[in-house]
Amino acid sequence: MTPTFMTPTRILLLSIVFAAPLFGQSGNLVQNGDFSKGTSGWTFSGFAVNPKVVTFDTAGMGASPSFSCHPGSKKNTLPPGGRYEMKQMVQLIQGVPHFLVANIAVYNAIPLNNADAGTIEVWVDGVRISRVKFGPMRASQTYRRQICPRFIPKSTGKKELKFVFARAWGARALTPRHHIDDIVLLRAPARPLICPRGERKLGGILTLDLYGAKQAAFVLFVAGSPGKALQVPGFGGFFSLPLPPLSIPVLTGSLNAKGTKRWTLPLSASLAPLLGRPLYWQALQLTTGSKGFGTVATFGIYR
Repeated sequence: MTPTFMTPTRILLLSIVFAAPLFGQSGNLVQNGDFSKGTSGWTFSGFAVNPKVVTFDTAGMGASPSFSCHPGSKKNTLPPGGRYEMKQMVQLIQGVPHFLVANIAVYNAIPLNNADAGTIEVWVDGVRISRVKFGPMRASQTYRRQICPRFIPKSTGKKELKFVFARAWGARALTPRHHIDDIVLLRAPARPLICPRGERKLGGILTLDLYGAKQAAFVLFVAGSPGKALQVPGFGGFFSLPLPPLSIPVLTGSLNAKGTKRWTLPLSASLAPLLGRPLYWQALQLTTGSKGFGTVATFGIYR
């Protein structure tokens, strides 16, 4: 950590003078993205076994309602297999950055390895913006990801948001089951944005990507709870974590010429007390032309 960089940051946080409500579900362009109302707001097509909303620990931070299904073809045949689609119309604006976040998981309930855990794709207005291929799956395992694609619509209006659950083999009640939860779509999100990549298992490596202004200096904070949204004079966005020391600056540096930064953190055994607890992440960027707090990301580590 660079003291000369952190000192003015702390001074700025102490100069906070205005409080506002924390950004919440009202900013989400997706209806019923947490499936608290079952499948309301969504339409479905294709084939899968037992497609329905269930209670499952999709994000590794506790069980909650999630949509789930066993994707694949009607018969246990060779690829190409089958697809099951979940769709909703969302209001997009041409030329404006949009940011989608969702937690996904696949669960292999039986004590046997499986050759193909399947693929989950995201499409917007006929364009694929995300694809996660889980590949072969070990026995009695759960694989988890948080997807966070960014995109800029080419036209304005109600457009189709589609999630595709696919698998190259037959779908049965004992084949890998896909889950999705916590779908959020934001228009013109505050940057820097934070996106975790891959698994977040204890003993593995946490990989984070940051997206903000080109060559901006930044500070990355983490906290164990959200806070009231506080505005700092001269800065865009809101600081939405508890004030230090309840929020901790874990990384400082500069984004590259493309406005990105990748950070890796070994998830050692010393972090075991954090298992299964949601962590709240937010970045501050500092440049002469762009200063502000980014969108809060929520994810934790699991066993």
